[in-house]
Amino acid sequence: MMKEKERLRALVADDDPSMRMTVRHLLEKWNFEVREANDGWAAWRAFGEEDFPQLVILDWEMPGLEGLEICRRIRSTFGEEGIHVILLTMKSGTGSCVRGLEAGADDYIVKPFEVEEFRARVFSGERILRMREALAGKIRDLEGTLADIRTKGGMISSCSCCGKVRSESGGWENLEDYLTRRTGVLFSHTVCPDCYPTTKELEPSPEGGK
Repeated sequence: MMKEKERLRALVADDDPSMRMTVRHLLEKWNFEVREANDGWAAWRAFGEEDFPQLVILDWEMPGLEGLEICRRIRSTFGEEGIHVILLTMKSGTGSCVRGLEAGADDYIVKPFEVEEFRARVFSGERILRMREALAGKIRDLEGTLADIRTKGGMISSCSCCGKVRSESGGWENLEDYLTRRTGVLFSHTVCPDCYPTTKELEPSPEGGK
């Protein structure tokens, strides 16, 4: 049975109560955990909490801080990963879109919007967030493996005959299996240029070896 995905945290920041209610209803219907902000300062305060939002639906024009300024603050504080920002605005045209993306938004949608388009953009953002989360987990696992190796003096016990390595439990396993289990890295197999001539020599001749 597949493990249920953890709900992503979303923030709807808009000074229009009707728009907030509409967007919140849609996000909750799509299984997001939603909070609201009715002005720019309230939106920015949400990022001072430990469980800060991961998906942000951000109005461009709000009292206090405008959406572009919040985008800039998010990127300067959190960088590029972990938060996906969809800028929601009545400003259309290429120039406005470019300004929004340059400020740090990941996506841009003009209101009033079609629900299907909004849904597509929200779920695109969710896929990106989950891929980043999975990649970050792989990196943490790899760093943990490297740290474990360093605590052992930077050495892994390896059999000089078969090349197997000693695991934490004291057993022996293939190096590929060891790295896959510890880091999730998968290996594909091919033949490097140095070994290719050797493999050609091992192939049977067309005459059946006569």
